[in-house]
Amino acid sequence: MAIAAVSAELRGDANVPSQTVTVIAGALQRSGLIEYSRGRVRILHREELESAACGCYQVCRNLQVNLYRRALRPTQIDNTV
Repeated sequence: MAIAAVSAELRGDANVPSQTVTVIAGALQRSGLIEYSRGRVRILHREELESAACGCYQVCRNLQVNLYRRALRPTQIDNTV
């Protein structure tokens, strides 16, 4: 799975300095979970990457999934437009 995230976006989303993104990305790459080159990230093993993340990842992921699920209920979609 490739994502079009660059280090500038990752820094903005995580609100961390670029050196921190580089160090963390390097560690994840040495672990074989991602490929990181020229600010681009390619996820090689998503399940293992999720397992390596802190416990808050799953909490945030569940909140996001539930938010979009509620936002896209068929009864709330206006088909008259």
